Amino acid sequence: MLGVAGTSTLRRHIERLEANTAKRFTAAGSSEKLRRFAEFGAAS
Repeated sequence: MLGVAGTSTLRRHIERLEANTAKRFTAAGSSEKLRRFAEFGAAS
């Protein structure tokens, strides 16, 4: 589960990160937390 506010704009920014993190978590084969970080700027 990814802890992110449910705004549609934010969801668009993190979709690939979330999918990639889920794959890494499954591949690790453990129940330990997996932390990932990303940055993005506001559109001007």
